[in-house]
Amino acid sequence: MKKIRRSRTFLTIAASVAALIGLGSLLMPQIWGRSDYAEEVVRQAKQEASQNVEIEAKFVEYDDGALEELGFDWTLVESEKPSAENEGLFSEVAKPTAQPATPAQPAPVVATDEKLVPLQVEYPKPLFTGTPKQIKSDNLEPSSSTASKDLMARGLAFYRSGDYAKAEAAFEAALAEDPYNREAMEYLNRSAQKLASNEVRMQRSSRAQAMSDVSLAWNPPPSRENYAAIVENEFNHSKDKALSTFSIDVDTASYANVRRYLAGGRLPPKDAVRIEEMINYFEYDYEDPKGTRPFATSMALTDCPWNNEHRLLRIGLQGRKLADEDWRDSNLVFLLDVSGSMNSADKLPLLKTGFEKMVRALGERDRVAIVVYAGSSGVVLDSTSAMEKETIIGALNRLKAGGSTAGGQGIELAYRLASDHFIKDGVNRVILATDGDFNVGISNIDALQRLIEEKRKSNVFLSVLGFGTGNLQDAKMEMLANKGNGNYFYIDSEREAEKVLVKQLTANMVTIAKDVKIQIEFNPALIRSYRLIGYENRKLAARDFADDTKDAGEIGAGHQVTALYELVPADAPATEDGVPLKYTQPESTEFAVDSSELLTLKLRYKEPEESKSKLLTFELDQSAYQPDSMDASFRWATAVAAFGMHLRGSNRIGAFSMDNVMGVAKSAAERDPSGYRAECLELMNKTINLRSGITTTNDYPQWQYRN
Repeated sequence: MKKIRRSRTFLTIAASVAALIGLGSLLMPQIWGRSDYAEEVVRQAKQEASQNVEIEAKFVEYDDGALEELGFDWTLVESEKPSAENEGLFSEVAKPTAQPATPAQPAPVVATDEKLVPLQVEYPKPLFTGTPKQIKSDNLEPSSSTASKDLMARGLAFYRSGDYAKAEAAFEAALAEDPYNREAMEYLNRSAQKLASNEVRMQRSSRAQAMSDVSLAWNPPPSRENYAAIVENEFNHSKDKALSTFSIDVDTASYANVRRYLAGGRLPPKDAVRIEEMINYFEYDYEDPKGTRPFATSMALTDCPWNNEHRLLRIGLQGRKLADEDWRDSNLVFLLDVSGSMNSADKLPLLKTGFEKMVRALGERDRVAIVVYAGSSGVVLDSTSAMEKETIIGALNRLKAGGSTAGGQGIELAYRLASDHFIKDGVNRVILATDGDFNVGISNIDALQRLIEEKRKSNVFLSVLGFGTGNLQDAKMEMLANKGNGNYFYIDSEREAEKVLVKQLTANMVTIAKDVKIQIEFNPALIRSYRLIGYENRKLAARDFADDTKDAGEIGAGHQVTALYELVPADAPATEDGVPLKYTQPESTEFAVDSSELLTLKLRYKEPEESKSKLLTFELDQSAYQPDSMDASFRWATAVAAFGMHLRGSNRIGAFSMDNVMGVAKSAAERDPSGYRAECLELMNKTINLRSGITTTNDYPQWQYRN
């Protein structure tokens, strides 16, 4: 029984009008002065109505802010004295004092010494005991069923969270269980009003958003995004510069960022397009390494599709894949930006979703710690076993954005935590997730670079994930990942988060070779000039190739690296910027060594925990040239490279149009289990439409919502 607020019992009469009037007089204090008068009233009431007169006892109670009434049927009978069961109900009645007579009332009854005999009320059930504050009954039914109460609780939870549609459904179900539930009626009406109000608001908001979209299309806000300037590689004469040296790169941030621009109906800034990252976003059919080498190397040579007089060279590296049982124990520190700039749907909420997916993919031997930074830095979660997934995910879900950015302080704290829980021969990595804005703390680029370079010597590597729009500090994040012996990715969707943090988890976390460098020596007798496509910010001096103190890129387990060169054969007609020359003849090659080798490919790499590099050497003979012959992997890489050249506005693409690019791409897109090539074809089509002035939809391609 719920707590009763009133300590007294009030009786009202439910009978015929005459009985109601007669019994109403029983409530007057005077009645207790004369028992014979009370008995007379009861007899009259019995004559006017049936032999039994019902009296409803109303107990006013308090229940979560609402007043309720519980009713029971009583039967009036005559009695000379009160029964033992109900004597307590009338124990507080005092003798009334004399009342003045009024014309509208009968003559006053003066109290006498006569013993008061209260009206006895007999009832079969419910059987009450105690005072009204303690009334209980064995057969008392609740005012509403348990199911109704549960539905009310759910409805109130939905209502308070703003989900009025679900609240309305819950209140309707509660009323179906208990049609007299006044609270359900009230909140059902409130929910309906809220829904109607929201519908009007949404209509107004839709009109306002449409006007805002038009305004943004004509007057886009100034962007704080920052990209490093890229100067496209030119042709080098092999007679003057026979060596081409660069660091490998397995980052894919540029492709995802380009996708974000095109899906939003805009062409990307040309410096946001790094062709090597677009090529390396996709998987290719390369042979796995044999023996103890960490990766296998392959080369192919055929005609260049945008210049028939030239050749196209493809170099492919395939990292050794790890079986599940070979997965190394991991010590991961999530360094998460929770500053005010992260307060948008494509930043912190997407970040939390992505890392939750990653946590669920980790094994029992892995550990996770969480460090955040904003106005100040702090440890949200100390290093915790990945078996405690709900604890880790709970810590992620409690994160909120707010404050300025102190990224430098956060990096120092994250590295300290990673060092405290260092796992020998394991994966020790800090994963930084941010929109790239470092406003306070160690904000100087050089200071950040020195800090990260120092920390990587302890074999704690750094990977960087970029989020959001309008504030992406792309150049800074790429630098941090490069100096931290890690990778840089851009996360523009849940699907991309799953690709990077779940499907490619092993490749992106487990390093099988570090400081990987490529150097090619071209034979001037057969190759007049060459041009590396992409890798502009990865080029190295020739002397850096053998210098083990020079940093270079890393290859993870199962990673692939693809590089393309455009080559000009020694006997090709002389040209200038693609224009044939009348008076200039091909250069003499008498100075060159007579050899059928087109080039020599050299690779240097270090084992993950070693400081001395190893050298691999491969030659490519001119017999490797296969005119008009490209496998599907080669054709796809070529199409993506040409796509990137178009986005950058390259003058090297010649008359090879975007329609030509799509033709090559379609011929190589048949085997596409993940749907990434189909997505790229849609982006190519969007590019054609944008260049033609055709309006494109401001959303992501349909592939993103497929399983």
